[in-house]
Amino acid sequence: MAPAETGVVFSLLLQLMLVLLAAKLCSVLLQRLGQPEVLGEIIAGVILGPSLLNVLEPNIVFSFLAEFGVILLLFEVGLEIDVRTLMQVGRRSAVIAVGDILVPFALTYLLGRALGLGGFASLFLGAIFSATSIGLSIRVLSDLGKMGTVEAMAVLSTAMYDDIASMLMISVFLGLVETGALDLLVVARTVLVSVSFLLLTLLVGAKVTPRLIDRIAGLPVRGGLLVFAVVLGISTSYLASLAGLAPIIGAFIAGMLLAGSRQKEVIIEDLTPLGHILAPVFFVLIGAAVNVKSIVGLLPLGLVFILVAVAGKVAGCASTALIAGFDRYQALIIGLSMIPRGEISLILARNRVEQGLIDPNLYALIVFTVLGSTLLTPIFLKSVFKHLDRPQKPPAPEET
Repeated sequence: MAPAETGVVFSLLLQLMLVLLAAKLCSVLLQRLGQPEVLGEIIAGVILGPSLLNVLEPNIVFSFLAEFGVILLLFEVGLEIDVRTLMQVGRRSAVIAVGDILVPFALTYLLGRALGLGGFASLFLGAIFSATSIGLSIRVLSDLGKMGTVEAMAVLSTAMYDDIASMLMISVFLGLVETGALDLLVVARTVLVSVSFLLLTLLVGAKVTPRLIDRIAGLPVRGGLLVFAVVLGISTSYLASLAGLAPIIGAFIAGMLLAGSRQKEVIIEDLTPLGHILAPVFFVLIGAAVNVKSIVGLLPLGLVFILVAVAGKVAGCASTALIAGFDRYQALIIGLSMIPRGEISLILARNRVEQGLIDPNLYALIVFTVLGSTLLTPIFLKSVFKHLDRPQKPPAPEET
């Protein structure tokens, strides 16, 4: 390796070391303040990014590590999921998904029109603010020890509907931009491919994968199970992206395929240390994606965006969760869990800026909203769960 290449490699390794140390130190601090670890990782990104120290420069290497980390995170979540429980809440989650998509879309579209944005820009704003960052939602619930709850199952299944609907709306929007007309064939193809992928992977994979993993476990190869699990997670993520879904949905499904395997505990034990290293990179990069200094002048409008983003998800999901039969606390938890906007919103917004379809100031507001909603979610959920876990006072004795 040439000296120049060696210098680049060690520069990246030093940045990675800095990312991991900052993430863990901030997580410890936030834990002592009673907040989830993920909040500390995002704040570490803000500190290392252009907002303060400006020592972290996102590049293809960190993007790769972040994507790999969030794939491992959702894969681990899938391993812990009881598929029967998930299926039981699946139908009710379809009802929740209606509010999850329509209410945020309508509120954000109206906000765009009120700000004088054109029809296309307002539609695009509504589309990207309808998408939820399921990776962050699940990480928060996991940090709080609530992954086994019915509400968490509802969030996971709603996220699947959310992802399909979001990709559908975005494909419709792009068709309108490119051709000026709605192409029903594109819409039908998007729905058909997405649903077919989910059904095929769950139905076929559930029969084939457990048998295959048992055979691999019998091979005299060190790390065979870990390698197969990683290969399965990455390949299913890639297939999900080809189907128009977020790759992490594929990783989650891959985990579910192995949840019933006899090798499940061994795989979890092998994967967990790897996830501890890579998953924080994803959340640090979320924090590093925003330059707070560049949006100081837009702060009042940014707060309005955050308010609309939070209100849209909470009102949309909580109201339909009540209709679906959840109690008011479960409905509130589901609504709060669906608040975060993340990688999909940022990637789509950045692409539209580069194409000249949206103003850079609007992009800055979108990034600020993504970060704000991301930071608020663990705070809100922590507060709600703390209230629910608090011992209730016994009723006062009746006067005679």
